[in-house]
Amino acid sequence: MPHDLRRRAARRAALIATLALLAGCATPLFGPPPGTVTPPPAAAREAAPVPPAAAAQRKLERALHALQQRPSNLARARNQLKSLLASRDADAQALHPYAHALLEQLDERRRLGALNDRLTQQLERSSRELKESELRNDELERKLEALAEIEHSLSPRGGAGAQPPGSGPQ
Repeated sequence: MPHDLRRRAARRAALIATLALLAGCATPLFGPPPGTVTPPPAAAREAAPVPPAAAAQRKLERALHALQQRPSNLARARNQLKSLLASRDADAQALHPYAHALLEQLDERRRLGALNDRLTQQLERSSRELKESELRNDELERKLEALAEIEHSLSPRGGAGAQPPGSGPQ
């Protein structure tokens, strides 16, 4: 019977552990404690008046966010950066070197994208031309083989009186 007692004890321990885990699941781990005030949603925070320093910083952050999206929204990022560069307050001017660097990267990205598109088109065109050349090559090989078979069928078949042309008596 000691084996049966061990089994019961193990079941009780497992039951207690399961109940403890379930009790832990019933209380939120990451939410605010009950009775606390939650902060306003993101839309309400963006609608609130923003100090000029934070506005310039936010424009730069929006431009970076637009560049990091997949696919990236280059036009939106460009507009945000140009808006930041057009701003003449001191906080925005402190961010101008970053905005200029990002605009240069954006222009380089656009240039490389256009170059990539052009090279992709050129590669596709070359690939098509290669396939067409291979097809023409195969067709010419078949014609050459057919001509060789015709030539072979026209040649004399080992007759004793048959002589190749030009090898007659002189």
